[in-house]
Amino acid sequence: MISFLLAVVCGVLVGCVTGTTPGLHMNLVASLIVALHIPGTLPVLVFLVSLSVAHTFLDGVPAVFLGVPDADTVVAMMPAHKLLLEGRGFDAVALLTFGSFLGLLCALLLSPLFFFASPFLYELIRSHTFWILLCIVLFLIWRDSFPFRALLLFCVSGVLGLYVLRYSDVSEPLLPLLSGLFGVSTLLSGVGVSNIPAQFSTRLNVSLWPSIKGCLLGCCSGFLPGIGSSQSASFARSKSGEDFLLIVGALNTASIVFTIIIASSLGRARSGTAEALLSMVHVDSFLLPVLLLAVLLSGCLSLFACLLIAKFCALNMHRFRPSFISFFILILVVVLVLYVSGIQGFAVLLLSSSVGILSLLLGCGRAHAMACIIVPVMFYVW
Repeated sequence: MISFLLAVVCGVLVGCVTGTTPGLHMNLVASLIVALHIPGTLPVLVFLVSLSVAHTFLDGVPAVFLGVPDADTVVAMMPAHKLLLEGRGFDAVALLTFGSFLGLLCALLLSPLFFFASPFLYELIRSHTFWILLCIVLFLIWRDSFPFRALLLFCVSGVLGLYVLRYSDVSEPLLPLLSGLFGVSTLLSGVGVSNIPAQFSTRLNVSLWPSIKGCLLGCCSGFLPGIGSSQSASFARSKSGEDFLLIVGALNTASIVFTIIIASSLGRARSGTAEALLSMVHVDSFLLPVLLLAVLLSGCLSLFACLLIAKFCALNMHRFRPSFISFFILILVVVLVLYVSGIQGFAVLLLSSSVGILSLLLGCGRAHAMACIIVPVMFYVW
């Protein structure tokens, strides 16, 4: 029990670091654990799960206060940035956080039903996965404000992802690929927040329905291969930016819960964390409840940790220069990529960063850059 609790606490602490540091992703730690051949003991598995949950709570902080989103929070940028400019940056993070916590609770309540229904659903759609993914992609491109630019970004990102994931021998290719597309490119482009106005907090109206909607979308995100949180959030409709932030927060965290359940019920990975878990151990029906308990505990800790960090940022961000933070993070990401993926990984980082900058110049939804994952998956299920 002591080792279990320590693993939860350590996972939350590391998740706070990866979540609040632009350019770093929870998959980085998972990749390092696999690359170092660390045995899949229970504390290691609990650590990975707790880290993933904490990351989904904390990744809204850099998206709001630094203007540097990752692949999961990029769709929340417009309403979050609007609140920040109004002096309500803390409220934006709080909405994402409460959405994450409510989405986590809803996902845990639905977990028994999802566990027993997922094999049936998988068999039902397995032969139609390619066409389902194609319809989703075409719908999202058509719905974009600039569909031709979105199509161009999708094709370029898809070709890059197809080459890196299927035809190259880069070690841990997702690390340089996703870091370049959504982390380094944003830092290099200089689109982060440079001047933050005085911040204050208001009384929030947190409703349950947007979080339930986000949880249901997270179920789809966790079940369909290649469809991430950003694509699922594109289907969400809300009357206000505040409700949309609740949806995005719930979706991100709920999808992590459902990917863990998918790893247990189907033995298939739908996320970097699930892939790391399955590479170390078989997540059977006896281990799954322990991991879900870790999800609940880490979610409770992450809720308070995120609110405290967001309050600190709201009060003190004007004292820091974002350019120094960006430079430090760039150096850190480059060092980690060179250590994990070598020179070839660094080349992928440069290419993916170029594509990420292209996505910013095109002005269309950056979620289309996730074609780097979707296209290889579509070729695999064809």
